[in-house]
Amino acid sequence: AGWLAVHGNDGKLVSEQLVLSQTSSVRVHAVVARSGGGWLAAGYAGNFQSGGVRALSVGLDANAQIAWQKLPDYDISRWFYALAATPEGGAVLAGGRVGVAGVSNGWLVRIDPFGNTVWDQTYGSQKGENFRAVTLRPDGGIAAVGDQSGNQPWLIRADAWGNSSCLSTGKCLAV
Repeated sequence: AGWLAVHGNDGKLVSEQLVLSQTSSVRVHAVVARSGGGWLAAGYAGNFQSGGVRALSVGLDANAQIAWQKLPDYDISRWFYALAATPEGGAVLAGGRVGVAGVSNGWLVRIDPFGNTVWDQTYGSQKGENFRAVTLRPDGGIAAVGDQSGNQPWLIRADAWGNSSCLSTGKCLAV
């Protein structure tokens, strides 16, 4: 299980929530406030060394109560390290997934305010890509950064539907 704690502007604890109480290993890597109130969180459940991990997303309402938890049962390991809130109350989640050769690819998922998948896209070339950060661009597009092979900086620029216009291990201009 994992814990989410929400603190007010004064630093006092507002709410404390147990996430996935039936799961032994939960990692929450990112939390953001969403428009209209509430929060979104992302991470994974499971263990990389013993059987893989499952991507996790959690929505909390304006009272810091869990509104929904999503832990899809994919056939391969997937995880989230970052997320960016979208104007309508959803999010773009960023992380990775194991590819067909057993090596990770970068993975972006856009969800609606209820945690339902709008789209998901995989990026990379089976070189151990992972996204570590994601942001929304002023034009509504997405920029995500991470690493390739654990040490090579890696960047993509995509439109609001995840279609990549710039995928680079080197220079990616005008991101």
